[in-house]
Amino acid sequence: MRTFPRFLLFLSAYLVLLALGGCNLPATDVPTCAPSELQAVTLVSPAMYETTDELTPVLRWEYPESDCRPDGYLIFFRIGPDFAASEVSVELSGDVTSWTPAPPLQPAQSYSWSIAPLSGGTRGPMAGAFYFFTGPRCADPTAMTAPSLLWPEEGGLYEPAYDNGLLWANASSCQPDGYRIDLASDPSFPDEGLSGGTGNPATRWAPADDLNACQTYYWRVAGVMDTPTGTVLGPYSETRSFIAAADGEDCTAGGDTGMPPSNAIRGRVWHDLCSLTDLPLPDPPPEGCVSTPDGNARADGIHQRDEPGIAGVSVSLYNADCSGAPLATALTDDNGIYELIAPGAGDYCVAIDALAPPNDALLLPGGWTYPVVAAAGRITQAVTLSASSASGADFGWDYQRLPAPREVWFYFESNAFCRQGPSTAYKDVTAIPAGELLPVLARNPNEGWFFIDWAPYDARCWVSESTGRVIGQWQALDIFTPIPLPTIAPADAEGPRISDVRALSNRLYHSGTTCGSTLLEVGARLNDPAGIDEDNTFLRYRFVGAGGAASGWRRVDVTDRAMGGQFGFSTDIAAAGGAYLGTTDGQLEYQVVAQDALGNQTLSAVYSLPVYYCKK
Repeated sequence: MRTFPRFLLFLSAYLVLLALGGCNLPATDVPTCAPSELQAVTLVSPAMYETTDELTPVLRWEYPESDCRPDGYLIFFRIGPDFAASEVSVELSGDVTSWTPAPPLQPAQSYSWSIAPLSGGTRGPMAGAFYFFTGPRCADPTAMTAPSLLWPEEGGLYEPAYDNGLLWANASSCQPDGYRIDLASDPSFPDEGLSGGTGNPATRWAPADDLNACQTYYWRVAGVMDTPTGTVLGPYSETRSFIAAADGEDCTAGGDTGMPPSNAIRGRVWHDLCSLTDLPLPDPPPEGCVSTPDGNARADGIHQRDEPGIAGVSVSLYNADCSGAPLATALTDDNGIYELIAPGAGDYCVAIDALAPPNDALLLPGGWTYPVVAAAGRITQAVTLSASSASGADFGWDYQRLPAPREVWFYFESNAFCRQGPSTAYKDVTAIPAGELLPVLARNPNEGWFFIDWAPYDARCWVSESTGRVIGQWQALDIFTPIPLPTIAPADAEGPRISDVRALSNRLYHSGTTCGSTLLEVGARLNDPAGIDEDNTFLRYRFVGAGGAASGWRRVDVTDRAMGGQFGFSTDIAAAGGAYLGTTDGQLEYQVVAQDALGNQTLSAVYSLPVYYCKK
């Protein structure tokens, strides 16, 4: 069952929305339109995806120039995050062009509205919905709290062909500038090219790429705030999983769902918090602390909900006697979670050595609090793995000084060149072997490259994210401007490579929202050694009506940008489609135009979608 804990608290109040009055009454000599003469209105404000601090906003629209006027309007007002579940309809009399909802709206919430003209109680064509958000905007990154995931439920089915994206709720008292969505088939969230962002405070998002049928995917969401020095990421939500379903496939019939194998050993390494400010030690000790025989205190060895995981810790699996060469080794992810694959059922030993690299750089100074209290060094746990279920072992660590180190690190999963700048067009400075864990000093403006420090060899240079894994909150890193790109030979005049062009919906409507989506959302992957010029990269689309007649091209600039070269474009086609196609069906053709930093341009193939006139 879906639960929407936040917006339902306010829904009952909005079921009694009142029309507060209209304006701009028509002249008495303008006749009322017959139902067949009614036209779709143009929504004016609040504009699409606008954030307003006004909690009693005036909704304004315009009726097209005509020889007749409606005798009323029907407003559909919806409350997020699940707009369909909270629809309120309000009927207005007279040819008014504005309306104000009452009582005042809730802060940091999302809303949508659409309008149809009326004639004698008969409804005319519906204008496509506009979505807007109420402020205040988050002015401080610390004001952002972890979003609340709503749907799919944990372990539930998600059908990309039918379900309208992943859904969450804003749990902050302010509105972020957008959201970052991590999506992957691995809960450690490697870059699989599926993640993305909303680009605005919308709380629904769908992946641009196809998902594998009956595969388990993991997702989490964090608020995003734009600052003068770059983008800052708020705290992540919990991590959930879902199974991607598909037409004609039964994902409950024993297929490969990607769930943890029975020979998986999973656990968490967490920061066991004990915050002490002054001595003598208070009695009783502060929450999370326990007294020690020498009169001091330490963390209590109990994993509390607000105690964070420690990322980048190396965890190893051994035979039951904890000796010999490790059978498997893994690093903890950003939530402190690790996964080790054992050879099969049996008795094993899971071990962490705090004095060995890379753990010494991440953990010291400090000591173990769970499973036993111990000084910094090697700690072990015995694990028995059955043939039918996974198992795990957790470890608690208490840093000697608070707060815990929050540096950002880069772990090399393969041998890699470290270059003078953030592109393969730059000369390499040195080669760094797999297994190195090095501190990250900064990142490039377009993401994807990190400036690292290899102190033993006095090397400071750029590495690509594709060669390893970033550990820590890299979004808060300083942004470095690289040295100028070296001159590229004239022969290198190729434009960006465009791949994975895909529209989120396989059909659109150009009238109203009761029949289906009017939102054109297209994702594409763009790559070029010289970098992508976003100001000259865009999506263009046009309508093709009966007989093959085409409208002019319309431009849509980049609305979403994610790591891995993923770009997104989004626009509502309701008004433009209605203006060209009228009350008929047609086709929408779209094409991605990409340009690199050297001015070379590439055009993708032209793709098409059916566009239908909504007769409801």
